[in-house]
Amino acid sequence: MSPRTVTMLPDCLLIGGVLLIGLLHWLLPIATVATVWSRVISVAICVGAISYGLGVLRRLSSTDAGSTPTQLITTGIFLRSRNPYYLLCVVFLSGLAGLSGAISTVIVPLLYFLAIHPVVFYEERLLREQFGPAYNRYRTKVRRWL
Repeated sequence: MSPRTVTMLPDCLLIGGVLLIGLLHWLLPIATVATVWSRVISVAICVGAISYGLGVLRRLSSTDAGSTPTQLITTGIFLRSRNPYYLLCVVFLSGLAGLSGAISTVIVPLLYFLAIHPVVFYEERLLREQFGPAYNRYRTKVRRWL
């Protein structure tokens, strides 16, 4: 699998997740449980994930999609999670599922989480090859997700 394909996959899965939430909400609105407050909280979660993702992660990116990383970033949000972008995608999809209110949509963030794991393992292998002991030290200090 080419690095470009691997770096495109998370975004494609995110778009697919958004579309799947819409479809499930429309086709299988099983036990809609949304209240005004749950929707307000869900919107806040979505806006927060988008704002944080666009603001912080864009500044901290060390590569273009499909390129070999040139530096190992271990500061900022990367002190807390080795995969902050994917974590924010799960948070965003969770907020969107909450916003829809349909119980059937709660599975989508979980599906994204499971589908992204092979990408995470692939990227970790590349980082180990690129940065060797520095990445191994980082990996022992910082969890994969939280």
